[in-house]
Amino acid sequence: YADCRGLLTQCEDHSKNFKASFLSPGFDDIRIATLMDRLKVTQGDRDQFGMLAVVGENEDATAFIRAVELIDVAGRSLVFQGENKLLTELMYLTDARAKEKVYFTQGHGELLIEAGQDREKSASIVVQFLRDRKMNVEPLTFEEAGAKVPEDASVVVVAGLRRTLAQDDPMVVALREYLRRPNRPGKLLVCLPAFRNPQGRVGLSGLESMMTDYGVEVDANHRVMAW
Repeated sequence: YADCRGLLTQCEDHSKNFKASFLSPGFDDIRIATLMDRLKVTQGDRDQFGMLAVVGENEDATAFIRAVELIDVAGRSLVFQGENKLLTELMYLTDARAKEKVYFTQGHGELLIEAGQDREKSASIVVQFLRDRKMNVEPLTFEEAGAKVPEDASVVVVAGLRRTLAQDDPMVVALREYLRRPNRPGKLLVCLPAFRNPQGRVGLSGLESMMTDYGVEVDANHRVMAW
């Protein structure tokens, strides 16, 4: 607690835009409850000790750092990580790019973004790695003609297609448009090829010609990862 209070006091001393408030669970329980209601703190965090960081005049960007996250155990030593944790959260909250998202396409046999019984069919470990680093990861489906990649997409990942897509498939059309955005061309991470056809050979995904347009040649005998 002393380390956290000292860290926040130093931040106040160095920046007029930084203000820390210290509330005691024993004496300020009503103020804490009111604050949590106003800032929409999740129910799971309300019974935890920790630091609540708030950014913006309208207090519309918040992050709660649990006390258990402030200490790492290294052998027989306790290492205070409060400074790293707080700075990471503040950088995330003040970064305009934080609202952008990484989308994983779904619905064509791709790796699922959530954990399942078969870990080989899930990208949950990668997704959790990204989320631990404050990246927003969401599924992306193209269920009807005219579907588009959302404007807040920073990267679209196609991981493990299990069937061949036609050139007029809504997903193929949407990805082509995404890569050709005039003001901010999209970024695409593709894992190809991913399955075998009925003849036992590597199956085509339907994205190969799109990759060729950008100078990426897909070897039919090997898996490749291409931007």
